[in-house]
Amino acid sequence: MEIVRSSLKILFKDISVEPILSNRTDIFDDEEFVRLFQRDNPYLSLDQCLLSATNVRQFFMRPLSNAVSLAFADQSASIMNVLLHFTKDILVEEDSYPVCRFEHLLRWHSLSSIISEDLLTTSYLASRDISSRKDRKRFDWNIVIGQNDLRLKNLFKKPMADVHMHLKGSSGNFDLNWLSLMNHILGRSEAFNVLAHILTSDKRRDATMVLKSAYWDINRLNDLYAMAIKACAIRLFLFKTYVSDSSCNDDDLCSFVDNLMSESDTYALFNSCRLDDFVKKERIKTAMNSSAELSDIYDYLFNPTDEELGRNPNMMLHGERCFLYKCFKACYGNWMSAGHCRYFYAYLVIKNKIRNELIQTNEIVGFRNFTTYECRKTIFIDNYRVYRNILEPLALGFYWNTSDSSAQRYIEPRIAPSDSANDLFEKISDIDNRVESMCKQDRRGSYHYVIHFIKKKDKDLSCSCIVHSRHHDLRRTICLQAKEIRKACSSVYGSSRIAGIDAANSEIDTRPEVFAQAFRFLKYDQADRIDNAVVRDLGMTYHVGEDFITIIDGLRAVDEVLHYMHFRRGSRLGHALVLGVDVDEYMRVRHNSFLLSKQMLLDDIAWMLNECVNTQYQGQRELERVFYSVFREVYDMENVSVRDYYDFWLLRGDNPCAYEDYNAASEGYFETGVSGWSRFDLNDEEEANVARRNKKARELYYQYHFLHDVRSRGAEIMEFRYPEGTEKLIEFLQQKMLAKLVKCGIGVETNPTSNIRIGGFRLYSGHPVHKFYPLNGSGSEAHLLTSVNTDDRGVFATSIEREYALLACAQFKKRQTSDCVGQTHDAVLNWLDALRNNGLIQRFRAE
Repeated sequence: MEIVRSSLKILFKDISVEPILSNRTDIFDDEEFVRLFQRDNPYLSLDQCLLSATNVRQFFMRPLSNAVSLAFADQSASIMNVLLHFTKDILVEEDSYPVCRFEHLLRWHSLSSIISEDLLTTSYLASRDISSRKDRKRFDWNIVIGQNDLRLKNLFKKPMADVHMHLKGSSGNFDLNWLSLMNHILGRSEAFNVLAHILTSDKRRDATMVLKSAYWDINRLNDLYAMAIKACAIRLFLFKTYVSDSSCNDDDLCSFVDNLMSESDTYALFNSCRLDDFVKKERIKTAMNSSAELSDIYDYLFNPTDEELGRNPNMMLHGERCFLYKCFKACYGNWMSAGHCRYFYAYLVIKNKIRNELIQTNEIVGFRNFTTYECRKTIFIDNYRVYRNILEPLALGFYWNTSDSSAQRYIEPRIAPSDSANDLFEKISDIDNRVESMCKQDRRGSYHYVIHFIKKKDKDLSCSCIVHSRHHDLRRTICLQAKEIRKACSSVYGSSRIAGIDAANSEIDTRPEVFAQAFRFLKYDQADRIDNAVVRDLGMTYHVGEDFITIIDGLRAVDEVLHYMHFRRGSRLGHALVLGVDVDEYMRVRHNSFLLSKQMLLDDIAWMLNECVNTQYQGQRELERVFYSVFREVYDMENVSVRDYYDFWLLRGDNPCAYEDYNAASEGYFETGVSGWSRFDLNDEEEANVARRNKKARELYYQYHFLHDVRSRGAEIMEFRYPEGTEKLIEFLQQKMLAKLVKCGIGVETNPTSNIRIGGFRLYSGHPVHKFYPLNGSGSEAHLLTSVNTDDRGVFATSIEREYALLACAQFKKRQTSDCVGQTHDAVLNWLDALRNNGLIQRFRAE
């Protein structure tokens, strides 16, 4: 990371707040800056980090003489000037809105996702407007700003689809949380305690995460709440002083804020009821001016009407942006006092500290880390109706509010299922009505829902020797939910709104086998037709290959979806990153060695050996030796071959209840119902039907689910090192699986920024989309139906347009040469256009 970006991250997120609010003469703490800078840049020596601190003080904090279009703070050194050193060459203004220069988009995205776009855009516009003597009135630019490449912008005027987005994570998640806190600050101990519980409850959390998280124990969470209270007071005070029409002449408020800033007793801060009174007065004034109910006020700074939000959902951001802009103008215009500048700086740092506890911006890979953030995304709005009700409408409204009002956007938002069809109807109808109310028009043809089951970790084994099947409780829940989804889809309304099904969350905790029967049931069961209406088939997609213990484990999971769920042409896989991993790099970094359960190792080896038949793999005998050795440690059976075990693996998509009381010797025991759920107890795929005749495979299936000792021994962890040459075999298996998907017409939903944050891919140029759908593709890998999507646009601070633009920018950085610039530009744009069209092709509904 370049020096200015690394410095801004430290100065506006990581730095301690207490010294800022102290009465120290120097606001810049060299010692703390050096410590944090070396933490973020471990390849630098201490002397180099000391020079970086000196550079910040002597250069970045001072005005630039050659930036004539910008106004800088005239103090000898100002933290606020550092922002302009970064944005001066990156941002431009088009049609009165800030946009990013295309060639700098990767730099912009990497920093703005950490310290927020609004911090950077409002400071830039404030400085620019002082220089041009302009007073800005509109702050309704897109929540994720655009870029200035004209040909890309023209591409974005075409229809686009986002077929992989989670509705609750695709709104202005942090912005709504922040508005809720700033307007209702007291009485939040419970929410902050919940946040503390989330951060401390998972004992398996990576130690690195604990070290990097600024607020990981209950005491520090209390400190965070105390800082939020101070931020609320600063916001109110600066608003009254520099933003509102009348200057702040409330001596009582001034004295209160000064005392609050110096207060160090956390519990005294929690009981600062007068702050709530001051805020409530401003909210009442806003309510009176807007003729709105007090409970319906979003923000005392600015409360948009439903009509304004319907025309432009970005109006929700107007008040906070205007506040930042006015304060920055006061800083750069040198009419904000030094003490008030400290207050404003503290406010910005506190805001980013809280933001980075709600939104994942750290570099820790894996879904487990993401999950700890995912469950916080609405933590401060859940109990406040006014924010909760606008969450989904804003999520969808942000798609339709593009730079070109005629642009068409099709969306497949994912929502969780309900335990009854009526509840599901009500949930969908409620969202639809709120969207229609905000947009003032029926947008239902532009979005259809995908219902995603939730993967959950299995319960720990009890001491009893009598056990239920693996994931017994979850299977019962899935059965109930699947029947209610089918019932909902059998109605005219449900059929018109529900387009497909999915299963999401940690795939390490739950294998595809747990959902197999539900997918077969919903795919094939002929439910009752109401009023002779034509009920559409449900589309099938599944989160798989995003997170895995070993690369073999991930590839096997993809194959399990195909085998157990009968995925066919038109079905899709979510993420499927395992198919695009650089195998050599993956194995090299891990030294070919992995920690995994004995059960997983047996599954991986048996699957791999079956897939590598007729190959020249030299490690086959070694894998067979390990397999039989570990098998004897886990299962209570003799004379079982790898093929017998593979047959057992083929049966894993069956309902365990079909095996619970059977006599293993009775091949003809198995019967299924003639209709409904029980009709799909058994996977009737040809290979599975053949495997079911294998008595040893059936016995293995029974032991796998119902023998306590087998499950306990299988859960034991061991270290395993794959034989030399396994890399080539894995690459072969990757290509074999890709070819299988191409042949079957199964698509992949990629989510670049999400995958960078979760999947361990550090560069957009190295994202698997380039392997799935190469720019200059050839052979079997060239035509895998691949789409680009956002996943959780509110969590990852992105947009569908930003995802395409980042891929384009990465391609230019990687491919551009002096002698073929035009050709490269055309090739990249054509590639993006093909990916855009793929997204439209992948839709489960064509309206």
